[in-house]
Amino acid sequence: MGQLYVRDLTAKEIVVDQATILKPTKASWTKVRFNTASAMQERECLFAKATTA
Repeated sequence: MGQLYVRDLTAKEIVVDQATILKPTKASWTKVRFNTASAMQERECLFAKATTA
């Protein structure tokens, strides 16, 4: 499981700038659990980088 980052979701063609992998905190055949706080922190960090670039 991971996250995809794009510059513009409204563009006619969507280009993925970066893909990340979220490390599961628990996984089984029926479900995967990951740390949502860590995912949000990753989003905030990448968003901050994009706005300063």
